[in-house]
Formats: sequence, structure tokens, C-alpha cells
Amino acid sequence: MASIKAMPGVQTIYALTATTATHSINFTNAANYKGIILIVESTAETDTAVVTPAIEVPDGNGGWEAIWTAAVAISSVATTDYLIYPGATDGNFTEVDGSIMPRVGRFTFTHADADSLTYTVTCQWLK
Repeated sequence: MASIKAMPGVQTIYALTATTATHSINFTNAANYKGIILIVESTAETDTAVVTPAIEVPDGNGGWEAIWTAAVAISSVATTDYLIYPGATDGNFTEVDGSIMPRVGRFTFTHADADSLTYTVTCQWLK
């Protein structure tokens, strides 16, 4: 499982890769960023590939609990962008959610089947 530290500016958290299985990227938000712009850019899709991004936090018992899950799965070549920021309700994004970013957590990309979706994930941490 990959791990990242929240950094200022635009940060690639998942390099462009053809992906067929669910995976997670742990993060540490040591600078206490309040929100994030998360961009998933898919460039190739085979058959009926479907992936759903989420943000999860540890539940204290060795498991993980989703605090945000994209409302619509990604199932085609597209640029999909999400704004997650306290109180956010609008913007020119695929989806906006008024949640706050946790101190530690992980980004999880859940694949519905073994079909391949090629994508990269970048983020910008917001104060």
C-alpha cells in the first residue's frame, strides 16, 4: 500500500497506470489542510471498467470507515474532479462535498470488476 504526506501545491498521488483492482493510498495530513481538490484523469478504458474514489479513516479497531465516497463511479475516459472542503456547496467541479480532511486516512479506489481503467490521480491540499 502506497503512502503519501500532504504537500503544498499539486501532488501526483497515483501515477498513470492501467489498473484492474481496488487499491488504497495512505496519507498523513500533518499540516492540517482543511480540504482537497482531487482530480482523477482516466485515459483508457476496457470493456466495462468502473472505479469509485473514496476517503477513509481508521476506525480504531484495525478497519477503515468511508467518510466520503464519490456519488457517481468513473466508467469512461474523462477528467473527474472533486472539491472536498468544509462548507463547500458549489463550484465548477464534477462533485462538491462540504467535509473536512482528516489528519490521517487513505484514498481508496474501488474497482467493480477486473476490467482495466488507466488513470492518474493528482490532488491539491487546501488551507
